[in-house]
Amino acid sequence: MDVISLARICLILLAIEAPPTSVLFDNVVQLYIKGNEDQLMNITCKSVGGHPLPSLQLSKNDQLLATTDNRTLVYTMQPSRIDDRSNLSCTANHSELTIPLSIESVLYLNLQTETVAMETIPTLYEFDVLNASCLATGGRPPTSFEWNLLGDYYNSSNEDVENISPTDTYN
Repeated sequence: MDVISLARICLILLAIEAPPTSVLFDNVVQLYIKGNEDQLMNITCKSVGGHPLPSLQLSKNDQLLATTDNRTLVYTMQPSRIDDRSNLSCTANHSELTIPLSIESVLYLNLQTETVAMETIPTLYEFDVLNASCLATGGRPPTSFEWNLLGDYYNSSNEDVENISPTDTYN
């Protein structure tokens, strides 16, 4: 191939840069990221769009947990009781953004019951009425009790677990 033929070949390289359009948490339910105390869980943060890929950051209560230069960030954690109601944020940074994109959510945990205590039962005599009570502290959703009386089982929970306030624990 001579110089004239090479001059006729023109190579154009077009590099388009575009920022991401949004960021989101994959596992949000009713504005919360839900999990269980002391059980492994994944928190997934994603960016939508963007070329080249944006960098993602995941933070809990303004403390950096993880970063990636990928479109998806998956962070595995085993939350404890102190992580309940922590603020989580996912931030996407890109050269075409003047202000990073960010989304926030709250970590909402099903909490294990902290203590269970049964009231001391006084000496009973035939035909006395038996009043027994059991108290569970600190669980969410409410702890249910199953009582066995002469082979018959009774469940003491009457809470509607669909309407639990995310800020309460139950006694």
